[in-house]
Amino acid sequence: AVVHYSLVISSRPNRRSPFGSFFNRTKLKPEVIQTEPVRIDVRQLPEYKGDKKFSGLVGEFSIRAELQSKEIKIGDSTTLSIIIQGKGNLMDAVRPELAVSKSFKIYEDKPEEAISLKRDGFSGQKVFRLALVAMKEGAYQFPAMALNYFDIQSNQYRIKQTAPLFLKVTPSDEQDQEKFKVHTASPAADDLPGYQKKKVKFTGRDILPLKNDLKALEDRKDFSLIWFAVFLLAPCVLYIFTRMIVSYKIRDVDASSLMAERAGELLKKSLEPGVPDELFLLHLYRSVISAILSKAGVAGESLTSAEAEKILISSGCSEEMARESAMLLEKIETIKYSGASINSEIRSDLISRVKHLNTEIL
Repeated sequence: AVVHYSLVISSRPNRRSPFGSFFNRTKLKPEVIQTEPVRIDVRQLPEYKGDKKFSGLVGEFSIRAELQSKEIKIGDSTTLSIIIQGKGNLMDAVRPELAVSKSFKIYEDKPEEAISLKRDGFSGQKVFRLALVAMKEGAYQFPAMALNYFDIQSNQYRIKQTAPLFLKVTPSDEQDQEKFKVHTASPAADDLPGYQKKKVKFTGRDILPLKNDLKALEDRKDFSLIWFAVFLLAPCVLYIFTRMIVSYKIRDVDASSLMAERAGELLKKSLEPGVPDELFLLHLYRSVISAILSKAGVAGESLTSAEAEKILISSGCSEEMARESAMLLEKIETIKYSGASINSEIRSDLISRVKHLNTEIL
């Protein structure tokens, strides 16, 4: 290292100046100083012949993985954290490869670094976080992730792995299918509170008077076959007519109407004052999903954007509307899992788009 500076070698008053010592004549002499040279020995890494991909890290490192929750429900998310710690070029670390089932949606956050420079080099940790959104029920295992680096202490390549992780996905709490059940059973009379059996008592004579004279034996006109048929079929006709009226006035509860009703209810919930951001986005997301499933005539809780687009197109909607629906779902998911705050302008825009889309679909 070389430093240039100027050295003051003399200074005396300017006697010719009427202001005396206020003005001095100064002479400067340039000088140069420098440090001793520093020698750095850079050695080439030995040839790597392993089958695991080399991470490019050189130093001493460790790796571990953690799941925020080991059991979640369909539609919920959990955070998978991958932590790499140690000494060396930690800032060059990249996320290890991870095999994830297609039953999950993955949203990756920006890595977090806590690295400091000390006399012996860089040290600290780097954290990679993934938001995993469950789409299907089941028990899942995430295999171990490997970190292949060059160990400066042993002067050889080393591989360290995380422990395998296990996650259980259970059905959602929403039991929409309960609305399809028709309860026809009624409690027995004996089980009703306050009910007491009474004995049958004779209270009087027959309602119709008895015929006591001979006129009761006179011949009556024969009952025609036509009138007999009319009276015989009258109950059947009345029953069919009643069923037609009931069927016309009472709408059968099916999957399509259930999903349409649910879409409206979830949209209303998102408009309630003081609803948290996360719950607000969840209501909007499930409202759009319900509207799309209503178009398909099936009940459900979650869809991918590609599945939503395919359902709408097959149900007769335009490709433009189908694509708009898929993009809206992706936007809501991105805002939800990015962790960004939601201002009033974003809320108004999302509500307006969901209202318009649900109106077009339903």
